[in-house]
Formats: sequence, C-alpha cells, structure tokens
Amino acid sequence: MQDFDGLAWLNGDRLVAGKYGRSGSIGASRLVVVATDGTQNPLRPSRDSACLSSEYRRPTAILGGHIGALELCIPRGLPAPPRYYLVTLDPLSGESRPLVTTKPVAFQGGRSSPPVGDFSVAPGLTMAIAVAGATNCGALAWISPRKIEPLENSVEAAWGPWMLGEALRRAGGDCSDLGQAESPAWSPDGDLIAFFASPESAEFDFLDRGSAPFNLYFLTPPDGHPQLVLPRVTGISNTVWSPNGEWVAFSGDINGRGVGTWVISRETRRLVRVSATALKSITWSEDGATIAGLRSEAPAGVRARASIILLDVTSLQDTELVPPSR
Repeated sequence: MQDFDGLAWLNGDRLVAGKYGRSGSIGASRLVVVATDGTQNPLRPSRDSACLSSEYRRPTAILGGHIGALELCIPRGLPAPPRYYLVTLDPLSGESRPLVTTKPVAFQGGRSSPPVGDFSVAPGLTMAIAVAGATNCGALAWISPRKIEPLENSVEAAWGPWMLGEALRRAGGDCSDLGQAESPAWSPDGDLIAFFASPESAEFDFLDRGSAPFNLYFLTPPDGHPQLVLPRVTGISNTVWSPNGEWVAFSGDINGRGVGTWVISRETRRLVRVSATALKSITWSEDGATIAGLRSEAPAGVRARASIILLDVTSLQDTELVPPSR
C-alpha cells in the first residue's frame, strides 16, 4: 500500500497518482507514473521560475496524453500567500503549461484550505468547471481564460431554487442554509457535465453536512437546467465518464441498493455495480476496458495508505459484480 491521493489514467498501462509529500502537507504534493504492473517513476515537472517551490495535486486525464493538475506555487521574494494554477503536464518531458487560464485560480482560503477541489476541463481546453469553497460548503464555478465566476444554474431544493455557485458569492460567509455541490466531470463530447449536489445539506447541522445524501445530475453547459439522474447517494466519490461518453462511473452508497463502485448509462439510466468496494479517485482507461481507483480502509478525510485497484468492465451486465484485483 502507498500514500496515494488522486489518480488519473495516462495512456496504455500507465496511470498518474498523487502522493503525499512532507508530513503535514494537505493533499498530494508530488506526482508519480504508475504502471499496471506496480512499477513507479516520478513525474518531474519543469521548474516554475516564479515559484520558490511547487506542489501538484488532483491529477486528471487530459486529451492528448497529458495530465491536468492543480499547482500550488510558493512565490519567490517577500512573504506572500500561495497561489494556485491549473496546469497541464507532459509526462515525458515534464513540461508544464497553463491550462485554460494563466491567472491564479483563487476563490477563498489559504494553504490549509485549497481554493479548488475537483475540476474538469472541456474537450477544447478553453473552459473548466471546478468545486470552490471550504469543506461542507462546496459550490461550482466556471473557469475561463479571463475570469472565474459562480454557476448561476439552479436545482430545486425544499426551500426553492438553489444556485449552484451561491456559496462562492458569499466569499466564505455562512453557507449553512445552502446545499453543496461536488465532483463535476465534463463528457468527452462536451455536451454534458455530470456532478453531485446535495440540496438536503441545508437541513443538517454544519459539521454533519458531509453525511448528507447527494443526487447525481447532468447539466448541458453552460446555461442548461440540471437534470436529476439518480437521487440519494451517500459517501460519494468523484465522477468520471467512459471514453465513449456512454457511461458515468462513481462510488457511494445508493439508497436501497448498497455500497459499491457503480456505472450509470447516459441514455437509459441503467445502473450497474462493478465492485462492492467503494473506490475513490476513479479513472477510466483510454480503451474503456478498465476502471482504476483507490481503496483505503480509513474513514473519509483521513490520510491513510491506499491501494490502486483495477476493475475489468469490458462486459457491463446488470447482474455482474466484478471483484477488485491488483
């Protein structure tokens, strides 16, 4: 088992995993290339001359065999707060380039509260959608080359329409009367975004909002009305699309169906459990045959050693349960 935190399929039999750095670091701070036979090699990004040091988090697959990541830059010179950038990394040369925008992506918070959570980039690499805000206050935001702005798209809540970017508009203020949104993923054709949102979070005590049920939605960007796909999932992971855009994978406990790693059909909404293990940091191979994810025995939010698990999903059947294998 390794100190993995974050996973993205690169190409062929290679994945990129985030690994924890020095003790006390929040989230993964370096990236390694991991082959499916278990061998590892460090991914060494080119040094950013504007940064005294850099850490890299939340690896995500990008078209063209590159990896997207969130760079935490410690600026040179006088003491200054860290800056966060979206970057794309060439795994062969280590070359690092801006992804979507050259501007820092900052919503609120400092080093101990990263301003960007899960993010996903449109196929043309001209726009991204990201989770913004503090723990239990997740909001969704558009990132474009010129600006960062909250989503104005709304979902229905018990108290009325809830705008998915509202918590971001409050700039760190009280969000206890709002829902929370997580785990956006842009489809390969760019026509849909899958994400989780929890309107019911507003009915929970603030410290218990993490246990609130989430709903899976599809959104037609940028102005579409979110469509409810699957209600009441707890213990959610990220969402990820199959390469052909026909399925969305995620993990969690689905009300009445149990815990596991699941895929759901874009067209028919057919739901298939591909493992009884709820994997985290799920990623899908380029050929669509394998899902990889992290398995950890620790409670959510606790740093722990994790294994990379591979699931064979070449045959998606309603009754099939594919056990995890190394």
